[in-house]
Amino acid sequence: MKNMGHEARVGRTRRSGKMRMAVVLALLGWSLLFGAGPAHAADFGVTNTGDGGPGSLRQAILDANARSGADRISFAIPGEGVKTISPASALPTITDPVTIDGYTQPGAVPNTNGPGRGDNAQLKVELNGAAAGAEVSGLKISTTDSTVKGLVINRFSEYGVRIGGDGGHAVEGYFIGTDAAGRADLGHGYSGVIVNTYSGTSANTVGGTTPAARNVISGNGSGGGAVWIHTSTPGNLVQGNFIGTDATGTADLGNSGHGVHVRYGTGNVIGGTTPEARNVISGNGVNGVVFDNGSAGGRIENNSVRGNYVGTDVTGTRPLGNSGNGVVLDGRCGTVRDHTVGGTGPGEGNVIAHNSLAGVAVVAEPCFISGFGSAAFGNRVLGNSIHANGGLGIDLGATGAAGNDPGDADSGSNGQQNSPTLASASRSGGATTVEGAFDGAPNSPLTVQYFAGPEGDPSGRGEGETFLGERVVTTDASGRAAFSFATPDARVGDLVTATATGPDGTLEFSEAIVVADVTAPEPPVITSPDDDSYDIDGEIPLSGTAEAGSTVGIFEGAVLKGTAKTDAQGDWSESLGGVPEGAHTYTARATDTANNTSTASDPKTVTVDTTKPEVITAGPAARAAGTSPGSNVTAVFSEMMRPGTIDRTTFKLVRKGTTRAVPAEVTYNAATRKAVLDPARDLKRGAVYWATVTKRVEDLAGNALDQDPNRAGAQQKAWSFTVKE
Repeated sequence: MKNMGHEARVGRTRRSGKMRMAVVLALLGWSLLFGAGPAHAADFGVTNTGDGGPGSLRQAILDANARSGADRISFAIPGEGVKTISPASALPTITDPVTIDGYTQPGAVPNTNGPGRGDNAQLKVELNGAAAGAEVSGLKISTTDSTVKGLVINRFSEYGVRIGGDGGHAVEGYFIGTDAAGRADLGHGYSGVIVNTYSGTSANTVGGTTPAARNVISGNGSGGGAVWIHTSTPGNLVQGNFIGTDATGTADLGNSGHGVHVRYGTGNVIGGTTPEARNVISGNGVNGVVFDNGSAGGRIENNSVRGNYVGTDVTGTRPLGNSGNGVVLDGRCGTVRDHTVGGTGPGEGNVIAHNSLAGVAVVAEPCFISGFGSAAFGNRVLGNSIHANGGLGIDLGATGAAGNDPGDADSGSNGQQNSPTLASASRSGGATTVEGAFDGAPNSPLTVQYFAGPEGDPSGRGEGETFLGERVVTTDASGRAAFSFATPDARVGDLVTATATGPDGTLEFSEAIVVADVTAPEPPVITSPDDDSYDIDGEIPLSGTAEAGSTVGIFEGAVLKGTAKTDAQGDWSESLGGVPEGAHTYTARATDTANNTSTASDPKTVTVDTTKPEVITAGPAARAAGTSPGSNVTAVFSEMMRPGTIDRTTFKLVRKGTTRAVPAEVTYNAATRKAVLDPARDLKRGAVYWATVTKRVEDLAGNALDQDPNRAGAQQKAWSFTVKE
């Protein structure tokens, strides 16, 4: 039609047509004689949103199919904004290798955000299948080595992208089942992407490890799964995608069925060992990831799920669970074996959290087809963060927690092996030690993995939020193996659990036990009162520091005298009342919340003294006569006095008839409790002198001098004597 139109426009004659045919035949003969040159890729442009004719996507596919060799379909549709192509029937199946590149449309920008962030792609070409009819897929590929990228594709009655042929295909940078913003549900009737290649050996990739390769595959129907690997072609990759979330990676735009469904095949990898390969598989209507054998007597084996977030948002921290299990390995009337969920290498562990049922379910459901059985064995669940799911962390048989049996004689999914039994988990000296045992088949090697977290599953079994490490043990001839494991990473109060992986696969999590604190606190410190201090009223306030949250016991000897609770900073205080006179020595001990008690603090001695001191001996004696003019005046106290309170202002000598104190030096000897007033010069002969010790003199406890019992109301000790003539 294109040539006929062209000839009509330029008025070609029959003669000129014959001449052109001759030239073509001559060139063809030359090519056949000397060999054809290499075919170069052609670029077929889409320049309008029409459903047929020159410049349409339909025509570009037809043209690419008609030309042998790898070609490209690019876009240059005029105008701003998103350009919507709405085919009225199925587009031609792609039968020759091609790259359909939606990023070529002016204004289109691939995603540039890396792991942990939303998708910021600006896609400008939308393929809308709402009018295409029943049983129609968006793009159908039946060739090899084709790549489709950078389009929005939605609302087809079957699949968004249907990959067939002999493989080697890639689906990159698509919004499949959403609007152009990646926010609204405009899903397809079945899967977003189905990989249904023939028995070829070239693997297919959905997504990739670059930001531009990330697909958002959400809002799709329940046929198979949002991504359905339905092929025996080995080694297919699903990497770097948002499957079930919107483009931000934070909101539920889930597919009605499974997130990823793998049926048949070996060596398929969902995710990878780097953050760039991580899929976010969340918010889906059934399970996050499913592997099954597909048909009666079928077998699926050696596939893996690595490094993904299954049931969380793009950050891996907020809940966005799938409505079923996180991961399912389902052998029904066939065999599912030797799969690995997670791994022991860097980056292999998945986060599987917040799903409505189990974290990982390994199922061998009864087969009701005569002559066929169901089997699931050798499947490993290793090194993952599995927590906050509605069911068991790992469920063998999807029937709830399986009890241990002597000798592990039962059978079922992964051999329905016994779980480990943990005996203790205790923290001391900066490390947590976990001890336990396993009872199973004799002389069997096992990898025991340990996990910790703040909570278990609803059954009381553990879930493993934090992978702590592993040990390899071997059961003895009786089938028993004891194990011990030390780690710095499990805190007091955490729940610790374990799995064991043997030849039949990984077992369910053990029952969880709480990490106990067996480390005694450091001894408290009594900061007040000072050692060898005094108290004058029998009310002794003590305070100090100890381990935060501990209870401090205050002891006199072995007798508990009081208790105090430390605050968040470790400070405590307690007042002891009614303490009798005398010296009292106190120590303190701290008891933490795990009932560990420290050794005693350093002692503090406090002397209670409520008795006021007295002058028990005065010299010269009261009313003495004939005192020598060179005599000193002395006062001996009933107890030791505070030296600083005895001086010329509190111990004075005044000659009768005057008011001025005699100049003198006053000293105090603590050992003899004697104060001495030494006048600066001899006393006046025949004169009467008054000696006074005032109430401002205090003992070591601070008790003021008792008043003179011979003078009611007196505020001082006073006596007189006469100097001889």
